[in-house]
Amino acid sequence: MDNVRRAEQDGASAEGSLAWKTRDVVVAAALAVPLGIIWSLGWGYVWTAGRGILPEFGFLLDGFYVVAAVLVGYIVRRPGAALLGEMIASLVEIPLTPFGAIVLWLGLLQGLGVELVFAGTRYRNWRLPTLMLAGAVGAIFPYFGYTYLTSSVASLGIDIQVLRIALKLVGGAIFAGLVGKLIADALAKTGVLNNFPIARDRVREI
Repeated sequence: MDNVRRAEQDGASAEGSLAWKTRDVVVAAALAVPLGIIWSLGWGYVWTAGRGILPEFGFLLDGFYVVAAVLVGYIVRRPGAALLGEMIASLVEIPLTPFGAIVLWLGLLQGLGVELVFAGTRYRNWRLPTLMLAGAVGAIFPYFGYTYLTSSVASLGIDIQVLRIALKLVGGAIFAGLVGKLIADALAKTGVLNNFPIARDRVREI
């Protein structure tokens, strides 16, 4: 009977740990809104400069457009947090870029890709390899869910297609997964995230 009670308590605790709180939504917005502004008013220049050096380089730099999903997901650690972060940042982009509502579709695909990886770990594995995989998957989803369907990508040589896919994956892993973790860990060091699991992880590491 004691084993049954302990199992029920563990299950309730796990369920409670994934339940959303008001502070989770507030922090998700506080993280995603600035990123949406940066994407709109700053990163576009970096992306354009990269494309100017080498056209395919833009596919690598696309990875930073997924960082909101990884960052918010890593900090909040709730089902749907990665998707929420990406969608909020995408909403901010709409009035600041000429692309219009299409950024919502791209944000949805990116957020779903990251969310899929986190869900695959049952929101329990937050190590760097998992975050980099999430960034890579989030970066590649729009390629097949938008770019491949709305452009002439399918008519390109297989070598170019493989190169672009590889660059998207690497860019997502680095600019979303790695950079997202670095930003989150830096914020955690300041103490502003002491009410979140990421702070408890830091204590265990120390």
